[in-house]
Amino acid sequence: MKPRRGLRCVAAVLLAFASLLALPALGSALAPTTAAWTDTVYAAAPVTAGTWGPVTGCTWYVDGAPQPGATCTVTGGQVTGQYEDPWGSGVWRRQYSLSVTSTGSGSGYPVIAFDLSTLPGGNAGTWNWSTSVTLPGGHLTPLPGFLCSELPVLRAQGPANWGTSLSYFFELKSPSGGAQKTCG
Repeated sequence: MKPRRGLRCVAAVLLAFASLLALPALGSALAPTTAAWTDTVYAAAPVTAGTWGPVTGCTWYVDGAPQPGATCTVTGGQVTGQYEDPWGSGVWRRQYSLSVTSTGSGSGYPVIAFDLSTLPGGNAGTWNWSTSVTLPGGHLTPLPGFLCSELPVLRAQGPANWGTSLSYFFELKSPSGGAQKTCG
């Protein structure tokens, strides 16, 4: 009886060894599984270094599109006046002038983004940007979608056919005091 038991033992060991050899081949023959759905993942992180400044610049447009090869530069500007309206009310008006030069066609117009606080006197005294609005009647018209809360950066366009080297005048008010405004 002893020889049979030894034979069974050898057979069991050989079967176990053959099973170990067959596992990798069997694993590669099986297809991987995939999920029936995936959850949307959202991630956010605070900005922890550096500073972001306003995007500023000038582009010369003709017929509603940037003119290829044309340059456009805001060459200067200033606060031309500031007064309380009416006197003693705490409501202020401020006038500005921005000078723009372009190599583009005289039939075109500038589209600008400019930080008014960088002008001489732009951050002086009693001015409050958080309550400021743009007023109608100036040479620069705020772009569609421009929000008052974007000030002191003004995003606006000048009129067409005025030439390529001009000063554009416009006015702000703070607080709005119920004034008609041209920003959202």
